[in-house]
Amino acid sequence: MPRAKFARFWKSCCGAVELKTVNEILMKYASCIGLEVAEARRTTAIGLGELAELYGSGDGSALIESIRKVGNQLALEREPELQTLVGAAFVRLSQEAASKRCYPAMQQALASIDSVEAQRPGSSQSLLPRIGAEERIPEFVEEASGPAKSPTVCWTFFR
Repeated sequence: MPRAKFARFWKSCCGAVELKTVNEILMKYASCIGLEVAEARRTTAIGLGELAELYGSGDGSALIESIRKVGNQLALEREPELQTLVGAAFVRLSQEAASKRCYPAMQQALASIDSVEAQRPGSSQSLLPRIGAEERIPEFVEEASGPAKSPTVCWTFFR
């Protein structure tokens, strides 16, 4: 399904369809990142980057799962052009997790970066600054130590 149609479909479904169903659709789309056909992976990577905001608008489960799937593909991807596109999708989804303060998704992003680093040493040095987690640590620490103390924040960044 073309990304523009998917975005229109999403907006028309919000409120009319159960969150579980919407998450299933989003996760099914994200799973296309691992398809054997390079063109499908390319189109999906571009689409995930464009749809990242939609992934961040639910309960976080689709965002966590999409970051995991894209991170796995990034670790496996061997075609240079696709590495760039999959990396961009991973960064955009991770940025969405940070902006929504979805700490379980941020934890998944950091775990995925570790996995990518194990497969392709040195790659985390380009990914970490782009996801923006390091520059937001002061905000996250403030949130973790504020009146509504969030142990999830501490676990995510100080593991």
